[in-house]
Amino acid sequence: MAEPGQAFNYYLYIAGEGAFYDIRINDVSIHRDFDGGQANMTLPVNTYLTSAENTVSFRFVSVMGDPYEYNVANPDFFVDAQMQRLDLVSRERANLTVLGLQLDETNRIVFPEINTFGLPAQTGDARLGLIGKARINDQLVLDSGWGDSWPAREVQRSFTVTGDFPDPVWLKGQVLENTPQMRADLLAAYADLHRVIAGGDEAAITEAYREVWQHTAVTANFGTLEGFLEKASPMKQLAPVNAAGETLQPLDLVLGEKDFQIQMMGGGRLVRIIPDPIIWSAVPGSDHVTSTNVAFYRDADGRFRIGAVLF
Repeated sequence: MAEPGQAFNYYLYIAGEGAFYDIRINDVSIHRDFDGGQANMTLPVNTYLTSAENTVSFRFVSVMGDPYEYNVANPDFFVDAQMQRLDLVSRERANLTVLGLQLDETNRIVFPEINTFGLPAQTGDARLGLIGKARINDQLVLDSGWGDSWPAREVQRSFTVTGDFPDPVWLKGQVLENTPQMRADLLAAYADLHRVIAGGDEAAITEAYREVWQHTAVTANFGTLEGFLEKASPMKQLAPVNAAGETLQPLDLVLGEKDFQIQMMGGGRLVRIIPDPIIWSAVPGSDHVTSTNVAFYRDADGRFRIGAVLF
């Protein structure tokens, strides 16, 4: 728990190579990648954290060669993921290595004491630390969203943070099953959101996102919804023509209205279509697009509502 007057921002730094992957915090997918090359990024993650025990999971398929071979002992494979806490008052930082992975010559996951960059694991402090040992699950599947699926492995670690984080809005949602009716309702929710964005009515867009933006305002230290809207300027990215000059495209289901792939998260309470069908691009059909990256939960009345905004 944070002391009065304390405020923290948390960031997940991820570096890696040689894998298709899905990285999750508390079973919510914050980033997916199917390039297989080098990755290096830092993501703000306050909105995915809880005040209790947290988990970070790395679900992956190791890849190597041209064309790719899958689930192979790539000697260049590595993952280094660190959680950083920034004190917004003192500006002091603490770093914790939450995942440090490599593969040995037999394709077994190993946890080296020294990472690929020649550095030891960061140990955090009394308020940012690991709980227990890593857990490995080798009975999973990784879906691309474009029709491909591979057997996958996952490594999960638990950790603690300092801060008062309200429950995510999706936690009150129903546990979902992948049925034709659920898929039809989910697609209708995307179509409704697309119509709202295409209409350009900022009040209607705010209403669609209200719950998740209010949660973000509190967890990410914006204070209020109004403060979030002013400082983060989400409307610039949700206009029919966004801040980058890209135009909202028709709803884009790469596998069609019946066969699209979905991603279940949050213990089955959160779901999204992959890849996101609400996209903007400078030229129709371009490979370079931006998207809403929303996920939905079903409320007590059976209505799908936005439950998370992902990367």
